[in-house]
Amino acid sequence: EGWKTGTGYFFSAAAAVGAMPGSSQSRDPQDGDSGMTLPGILHFIQYEWGRFQAEKYRWEAERDELRAQVAFLQGERKGQENMKQDLVRRIKMLEYALKQERLFVFLLLFSCFFVASLLTNLFSVVPNGPAESDSEPANQMSWKEGRQLLRKYLEEVGYSDTILDMRSKRVRSLLGRSSPEANGPPPSEACSEPEPRAGGESLLVRQIEEQIKRWECERIHRRVISHNEDEDDSEDAQSEFDFLGSGEDGEGAGEARISGDGRELVALVTCVLFHHTPKGGALGFSSDVFIMDAVGGGDMNLGELADLTVANDNDLSMDMQDNREEFKKTWNPRFTLRSHFDAIRALTFHPSQAVLLTASEDGTLKLWNLNKAMHSKKNAALDVEPIYTFRAHSGAVLSLTMGEDGDSCYSGGLDGTVRCWKMPDLNVDPYDNYDPGIESSVLAGHEDSVWGLTYSAVHHRLASCSADGTIRIWDPQNSAPCLSVFNKEREHGTPTSVAFVASDPNQVVVSFDVGETLIYDLNTEQSVTALETQTKDGSELINRVVSHPSEPVSITAHENRTIRFVDNKTGKVVHSMVAHLDAVTCLTTDPKGTYLISGSHDCSVRLWMLDNRTCVQEITAHRKKHDEAIHDVAFHSSQPFIASAGADALAKIFV
Repeated sequence: EGWKTGTGYFFSAAAAVGAMPGSSQSRDPQDGDSGMTLPGILHFIQYEWGRFQAEKYRWEAERDELRAQVAFLQGERKGQENMKQDLVRRIKMLEYALKQERLFVFLLLFSCFFVASLLTNLFSVVPNGPAESDSEPANQMSWKEGRQLLRKYLEEVGYSDTILDMRSKRVRSLLGRSSPEANGPPPSEACSEPEPRAGGESLLVRQIEEQIKRWECERIHRRVISHNEDEDDSEDAQSEFDFLGSGEDGEGAGEARISGDGRELVALVTCVLFHHTPKGGALGFSSDVFIMDAVGGGDMNLGELADLTVANDNDLSMDMQDNREEFKKTWNPRFTLRSHFDAIRALTFHPSQAVLLTASEDGTLKLWNLNKAMHSKKNAALDVEPIYTFRAHSGAVLSLTMGEDGDSCYSGGLDGTVRCWKMPDLNVDPYDNYDPGIESSVLAGHEDSVWGLTYSAVHHRLASCSADGTIRIWDPQNSAPCLSVFNKEREHGTPTSVAFVASDPNQVVVSFDVGETLIYDLNTEQSVTALETQTKDGSELINRVVSHPSEPVSITAHENRTIRFVDNKTGKVVHSMVAHLDAVTCLTTDPKGTYLISGSHDCSVRLWMLDNRTCVQEITAHRKKHDEAIHDVAFHSSQPFIASAGADALAKIFV
């Protein structure tokens, strides 16, 4: 219908134009389009154009909002994926450790049966009757070969001959030390040819298995009682042989074993298989191969776990828990400060107390003690009244900062002056008499509005930037307070914000209305680095610049809704992001360098993680007034407070 109406307007306009004076055609007043005139057509075109522009702006706003939402969701997804990968790695590591522990328990409980089967396969059962003389040399040769092979294995494990002799002595002592009977053979013969038993070798194997079971039960009991103690394997092995001090000589025992039938060697091998098990749960011989075969491979199946260590596992878990707690932290509104009569331009917290100082366009500064909150009669919210009002500026107060100890504060105004104030007692009565000593001095030198103030606790210096184009460095305690002046000829435009560089207090970073950002050296009074914050058309007005508290990085807030992170050393942009739906007006960081807070004319305050530059919370804090919303934000340096100042003459505190 609108198209048809527009078409009707168009043809009516054509008819009207054709019927202008001077034309040969006459215009009939009875015609149906007699009311369509050229102003009406222009009005219709203007109306349609305005409607098109409104729809365009609405579409752009929706697009920007969706982009911001997509960026936020992508950041959340990336964080969740990183956490998922870390948890998967930890689960795999725990599964691997559990497999090793299960393997160790399995070998510990059932290795005696494995040894029994191994011994029955290696050694034949001794017959009940006397052995034939012709097979004795062959048996001796097979035993010697077996002994040499086992000795080689034991040497690979790490047992020397002395350890082997001591082990054999311990085994013989635990098995009864084989004392000869009255009608038995002599001791020398008993050593070389032990008396055969009715059951053959199986009785000895059963005795060894029972003794080994007792040993392992005692060993498990000791490990359960003192599982937190880390014992050295070598010290453990030596301490087991303390009772053998008066035993046989090592070499004699070795000769007896050579001449015997190998029963001591069988017991020795069994003892070695159980007692040389490392703490990690792997056997002494071919442990790596055995474990890899048991769990399905070595480093090939571990993948990234092959490089993992558990030395800092507790620290990592604590860090992850702390990060999760930080992500779960939600800032909620606590106080609303309502005493100003015009827009609040700046605010700052006391360094150690729950005290806030605000500066407003009504020409006053107000001091608020947040510990003196009381319930309002109108609603259940907490209400805070100012405890002191500073009055001296002849116009709006535009900038504000506080000293490092909280005993003094400084304000800059539309009148071009920087005023120094002494902080009153925090328990002062709001209705006390006026104290003229509160205003200590006035720093004169600027010829126009002072838009930026910052204080350096290292050198006790004050930096200010003004609409007259200059940046001045002050010593408030000096009789000649102005120490240096930058940009005297306005060669870089008008400064909009100034901040001391946290990583180098001898430098200040200054932003300008043409999009430039420069770093000045206070000693040489020259610019040392130009940061790449200017676009090709030079249309990016920078509203605020802050310095990272621990890294050589400057953060700028732009009129085109972006926030940029710039390296101070190279001047290159490290990261740039669209942060709000409207101009970004203010920035601040917490003292630890974990969070960044940004405020915008879209009425929102957003909280960002500095490590991954993702938004973790958005707060709708203020209402618009004259197309402006939020002018300043602040972090408390020692207490969990966040403050925002708005054009609606309100200051809000979040906890």
